[in-house]
Amino acid sequence: PRTAYRTPKLLDSIKHSSSMALSRGLALWLLPSLVAQGACRGCAGSGCESEDHQGLVTHFSSGAGDDLALLQKKPKKKAKKSGNVTGKRLQWPVPEILDEVPPVARASSGSWKEEQQQYTSALPMEQCHMKAARGGKGAKGCAFNSMSSESIYAVHPGGLTACLDSSAPFYFVVKLGDPKKLLFTLDGAGACWNKGSFDREAYGCVKKPSPGPWSGMLDVTDKRNPYYGYTVVRVVDCSGDLFAGNAASAWGKNGTLVQQRGYQNTKAALEWSLLQFPQLSNLAVLGHSTGALGVQYWADRILTTFADRNASAVVHSDSFIGWVEPQEGLQATQAYINNDVWNVCKNLALSAKQQKACVAGEFTFQSHFADTMKLHKEALFTMVSSKADMTQIAFNSFFNPDLTKASWYWAANFQLQAFGWYPNFRVYLLDGDAHRQISRDSFYTAKQAGTTAESQVPTLLEWITAIAKCDWPVEEHQLLGHVCNGKMVTVMSGATEPSDSNYCDESLF
Repeated sequence: PRTAYRTPKLLDSIKHSSSMALSRGLALWLLPSLVAQGACRGCAGSGCESEDHQGLVTHFSSGAGDDLALLQKKPKKKAKKSGNVTGKRLQWPVPEILDEVPPVARASSGSWKEEQQQYTSALPMEQCHMKAARGGKGAKGCAFNSMSSESIYAVHPGGLTACLDSSAPFYFVVKLGDPKKLLFTLDGAGACWNKGSFDREAYGCVKKPSPGPWSGMLDVTDKRNPYYGYTVVRVVDCSGDLFAGNAASAWGKNGTLVQQRGYQNTKAALEWSLLQFPQLSNLAVLGHSTGALGVQYWADRILTTFADRNASAVVHSDSFIGWVEPQEGLQATQAYINNDVWNVCKNLALSAKQQKACVAGEFTFQSHFADTMKLHKEALFTMVSSKADMTQIAFNSFFNPDLTKASWYWAANFQLQAFGWYPNFRVYLLDGDAHRQISRDSFYTAKQAGTTAESQVPTLLEWITAIAKCDWPVEEHQLLGHVCNGKMVTVMSGATEPSDSNYCDESLF
């Protein structure tokens, strides 16, 4: 019953109908046994699309699907009575989202400040304005062939792009490398969904474009990096909307409007990249921190945009599994924020079918990411996260202030199960509470506890390197499996929840 998902009282207990509770328990009970029998794990694609498999996946995701043929089509002008993106949409009540920083977030404010400091120092960059370049020919300005590999460029697309701080125009960053190899990144830097989160210094949103350091996977001059020598296009976060918003809100001084144009910002960088790379052998997409949620939203559009290039493609999601707790109230929360705050649902990053599902409240970023894995069987999708990532826990605690390290990890495993149905998905879980694993220099040293040469458990660098090289077939390659350290535990509805995160979900492993 969809009404159960639309109840916005996030801080109260959510009551299911008996049938919903039964279907949830049954799906989670069946999940480990089906994976153990190889119903989906080793298939090449067709075996993962049986009716039984699809039914279980629909439980974890919205089942909105996609229709690539509709991706570029304009919505029909004639509005239907209900359900159509051009028709009258539902009015979503404002959910109970905390304005005050919850205790768990206050306890981790030191790590947040450390994160923010990464975005305070401006790097020396050459400035390029598209309107001025080549007579103002839009995305054709600031051409790739006019750049030098010795410089870093801030490309200002202008147009509909914007930052929360209107005095700081949006730009994306380009570092020239191999013209046939592209690393396209979304640099997450917080999020804001109301005036309280906009004004807040701790766990708020970055309002000016401030690129972080060129470290970890982003340092394409380090020969240890599997993406050494790639051209990098970094979409800088200054909109606080997970790169998906297209709205204005009266959060400024004296009620002035502030712009959340993450969709326009990302779209401008993607359109520029499409023109600059007529031929492409390798495409890697990276989102870190809240940029990982942006990747969940954008991965389908990015892969589809470059589909005619026939490039091998890998999507990396670093340190944000999703909005995971509480599961039922979460869908109502995303429906409210997607529709009434960020205006996510009518963007062309979504197909017409997905737009309708989004307006109806039957769409989440996570469900869209799962659908993308199903659609793009040729691409490999990875997720890296700490089991007790304090930044992820802190952000989720605004929607559930009772969240703990243990309860967050337990809930996160349910979402990983939804992704784990797809044979082109892999996850690397690290012990500890560190945030951002791939885009730090610790990328080169991170590993599981007890990892040795004899243990044959790959370090994070070894794992990513094998994936970047597209070392297929994945089912037969040890380095390309899921990685986790700890005892095996059955994560399912009604099971006893451990008091720590020193375990792995046996349905994945």
